[in-house]
Amino acid sequence: MPSPRLATTLEELCRAYPHWIIRRSGAGRFWAQRFLTVAEYDAGCKGLLDDDSLQGLAALLYAEQILIESLAPVALPAPLPFEKRGGLLP
Repeated sequence: MPSPRLATTLEELCRAYPHWIIRRSGAGRFWAQRFLTVAEYDAGCKGLLDDDSLQGLAALLYAEQILIESLAPVALPAPLPFEKRGGLLP
């Protein structure tokens, strides 16, 4: 699992967390979204994260990933390659 300090660009964060849709809003806020399994939802995982800074969002993603990995293993579908997701959103 990547350290939250390693991602210095939005693209690096997208590559580090391929099961999340990560973007920057027009207002400059950073957002991450993913679909949850029933087990993740029941465990209190979040499907939507946001922060004012890229490093803040990276820290939230890191903490969320620790919680997700603490659950019983669930087979996730392979994420789409970064290029097939349309790259970065404006």
